[in-house]
Amino acid sequence: MKKGFVLISTLALIVILSLLILLISRTLYTDSLKTNIFSNSVEKRIELINIEKLLIDSLNKNSDRLRDIKIAEDEINFFINSASKDVKIFLKF
Repeated sequence: MKKGFVLISTLALIVILSLLILLISRTLYTDSLKTNIFSNSVEKRIELINIEKLLIDSLNKNSDRLRDIKIAEDEINFFINSASKDVKIFLKF
C-alpha cells in the first residue's frame, strides 16, 4: 500500500511540474511574441517619422522654389513693363 501511495504521489508531482513548465513556457512565448510585435511597431513608427520628415523637407524645398519662381516672374514682368506696358509674362509651375 505504501508503494502505491508513493507511485501516485510521484505521478501527481510529475503532472503538476509538467503543467507548471507548460504554463511558464506559454507565458514566455506570449511575452516574447508581444515584445516582437512591440519592437516591430516601434520600427514602423520610426519609419513613418522618417518618411514624414522627408516629405516635410521636400515640401519646404518645393515651396521655396515656387516662391523663387514667383519672385523671378515678378522681376521679369517689372523689367518688361518698364519697356512695354502691354506685355506680361506668366511662368507655369
